[in-house]
Amino acid sequence: MKKLLVLFSCLLILNACGKEKEIPSNVLVGNWKLTSLYVDPGDGSGVYVDVNSNKQITFFNDGSFTSKGDICDIYPSDEGISSGSYSVSDTTIMVAICKGKEANIDIKLILEKDLITIYYPCIEGCANKYTRQ
Repeated sequence: MKKLLVLFSCLLILNACGKEKEIPSNVLVGNWKLTSLYVDPGDGSGVYVDVNSNKQITFFNDGSFTSKGDICDIYPSDEGISSGSYSVSDTTIMVAICKGKEANIDIKLILEKDLITIYYPCIEGCANKYTRQ
C-alpha cells in the first residue's frame, strides 16, 4: 500500500510539472495603439486612465518593432520614434533607439489576448496599455 501511495504521488507531481504552453512568436505581429496609462505617485494609489492618443507600436515578423511616439516615454505623445527588437520567450522589448539616440534598454511586456501592458523602470510604478488594431 505504501508503494502504491508513493507511485501515485510521483505520478501526480510529474503531471503537475508539465511544460508551459509556449507563446507563438508571431502573436505580437501587427499594430498596437496606446489606450491607457498608469501613473502612481509612489503610495500605491495609482490607477489606469484612458487616453486618446495616436501613439502606437508596430511589431514585425523578424522580431523588430518601430513606434510612432517614443516608447521610452510613458506619456501619450505621438512625437518621436523608437525602434528595436522584441522577444516573446522572455517577454521583453529591447529598445535600441529612444528619443533619437542609442538607448539599448529592456522594457517588460505582458500579453493578455488583444492587450499588451508595457511596464517601465519607474520607482513609483508606471505602465502603458496598448490594444491591438
